[in-house]
Amino acid sequence: MRIIDVRRNSDGKRAIYDRITGQRISDFFDEIGQNDRVIMITGYYTARKGKKWAVFNIDGKQISNWYDRIVLQQGEDESINYYIAMKYGKWALFDLTGKRISDFFDFISLYGLLRGESNYYIARNGKQFAIYDKDGRRISEWFDEIKPEGLIQGKSEYFIAVKDRKNAVFDKDGKQISEWLDEIYIAGLIEGQSDYFIARDRGLYAIFDKNGRQISKWLEWIDIHGLVKGESDYFIASKSHNYAIFDKDGKQISKWFYAIEPYGLVEGKSEYYLAKNRDYNSVSGFKVAIFHKDGKRITKWFEDIEPDGLLNGESLYFIANKGIKKAIFDINGNQISEWFNDIWKYGLVEGTSDYFIAVKDDKVVAVYHQWGKASEDYEYDSKEFKKIKKNIHSIKFNEKMGKAELYDKYGKLLTELDFKPFKMHREEFLDYTKLLNI
Repeated sequence: MRIIDVRRNSDGKRAIYDRITGQRISDFFDEIGQNDRVIMITGYYTARKGKKWAVFNIDGKQISNWYDRIVLQQGEDESINYYIAMKYGKWALFDLTGKRISDFFDFISLYGLLRGESNYYIARNGKQFAIYDKDGRRISEWFDEIKPEGLIQGKSEYFIAVKDRKNAVFDKDGKQISEWLDEIYIAGLIEGQSDYFIARDRGLYAIFDKNGRQISKWLEWIDIHGLVKGESDYFIASKSHNYAIFDKDGKQISKWFYAIEPYGLVEGKSEYYLAKNRDYNSVSGFKVAIFHKDGKRITKWFEDIEPDGLLNGESLYFIANKGIKKAIFDINGNQISEWFNDIWKYGLVEGTSDYFIAVKDDKVVAVYHQWGKASEDYEYDSKEFKKIKKNIHSIKFNEKMGKAELYDKYGKLLTELDFKPFKMHREEFLDYTKLLNI
């Protein structure tokens, strides 16, 4: 990489100098359009003399003719491969040899080819838009609007076009895939996440596949998680302000609930999902439970259940809430721990150890095995420990050393909690479960 500086003389003119040798390597210009860093990374810059602009390389060689305006657009990798220039109010696309590779248009979008996202770009003449490839071939009809997501940004082979305020999906060959609908969402097919997309028409929503086939009924709302985002074969939809889960064939596989979270089944992490119903006897006004994809409820109703563990496919355990207390339960509904003020997900619940850390009475913290307490109490309500708690990213339970090692997101050891590796006999375990009334 050549090291350069953009310098200005006493007349206000600017030129580029080699920073090592101090040699001037360009003419003097009224303006240089890029800073030192961009010129060094890309190897190109624009410069103005009077009212005209041209493109030069870092060695001072002129690449283009002089134009009214020029735009050099860096791609995601910060490189430049093409530029657009304006002449008499019209824009055209050029490569870095200075060769014009498009007609002149009223407008050329910066998305796509100019940014290195794909081999396509959007051009406008008058109020109509069309897509062209890098060889200057028009691949679409003229539309009222073309959205850059999908084909243009290199995410998929599909794009959305607008005509008379209606939207439709087209492929890279210009073939229309869908009907004209009120709105089409970019999640899924357009973004390259799956073969499905959601459309809205007359206030209702439905899912369609890449062939334009409607696979769901028209519903009040459809969540993009799951099928549409390519996470699983399931999706959540609403009707009459209630929610249910459907499969990729449009078959309803759950009852209607007040709410369903995407954790687990819908996000493709497990065979379980969390459903919520009203409960006017609880403080929160709601109750939640975990269900298997076959519709069977596998837990009691709780005030809340955290997604870590069973729902996220990490282990056979989950944390449930009752008022301000938390406890760990297993997949069969057995209570594994007593009720604590807080239980951290690390270890048992996230499936990395048989140990976990819990906070009691907001005063002390200790290490526990799934069968019982494994350490002394450590002071929790100190400022020092609360600061550590905020920065915890992972915990390693080192049974060999008898230490719970708390790390931040950079892998730095924050502190250690000593514990005794748990070796409980079955008789002791049964006594412990009786103590907890499990």
